[in-house]
Amino acid sequence: MKYKLSLILLLLLTISVFAQDTLVFSKIYLPGENKSLVFIPAGYKEKTEFPLLYLLHGYSGSYKDWNNNINVQELADKYGFIIVCPEGYYNAWYLNSPIKKNNQYSKFFWNDLYPLVNSKYKVDKSNIFITGLSMGGHGSMLLYLPNQKKFKAAGSMSGILDIRLFYDKWEMKNLLGDYKKSKKIKKTWDNYSAVELLKKFGNKNTSLIVDCGTEDFAFKSNQDFNKAAKKQKVNIVYNTLPGNHNWEFWTHSVITQLDYFKQCTVNK
Repeated sequence: MKYKLSLILLLLLTISVFAQDTLVFSKIYLPGENKSLVFIPAGYKEKTEFPLLYLLHGYSGSYKDWNNNINVQELADKYGFIIVCPEGYYNAWYLNSPIKKNNQYSKFFWNDLYPLVNSKYKVDKSNIFITGLSMGGHGSMLLYLPNQKKFKAAGSMSGILDIRLFYDKWEMKNLLGDYKKSKKIKKTWDNYSAVELLKKFGNKNTSLIVDCGTEDFAFKSNQDFNKAAKKQKVNIVYNTLPGNHNWEFWTHSVITQLDYFKQCTVNK
């Protein structure tokens, strides 16, 4: 009996280790050590390729946030996705700062994280998705819109989709400069604002899903983003429902978004 119990525990431990991986990076152009949790779906050994989702956290969070609030492994198993939860730092905003040399996040994503994940895991490169909450919603649009050939679709949950509306919040001026100081700095903010990137890069092949609660302080920026998408004739699923800027909303929203991404894998 003791032997059987020990064998079961060993098997469970083996499955757990296999199902979740941690990638660690140390780069001089990042604020500090970067860790990314990688969740491997059930049946990984049996199939040759799996869709991939990058799931970004919000301001003041960490790479552990999503899994601390919802069972990401269960999501990976249910939807058959490899899910990567990267470290976005306390306030890195997923961008290349023109001011801080150690805040070049987009460079890290494209030079380090994205290629390593594609080479290390069984990724279906025709079905790569990205989404995130709040700061992460901004980040997903920042990474997706100028690089749409690298993804199948992108999402945002309560995203800060027009950072200019919050120019005095969340230490963004430390990365982009004082918005009110000059026209040149305002132009920099324009270049990093998701709604402006949408106007520049959005087209009939762009595929988006955007969720925001009607009581959310980011609701106006999401409304403006949806209007811009419609004007650009972008393919957008825009969901609004009662809710605020909190985990109660995001843990429901991520299910809606995964349903959408799963459907996108069928409609190749």
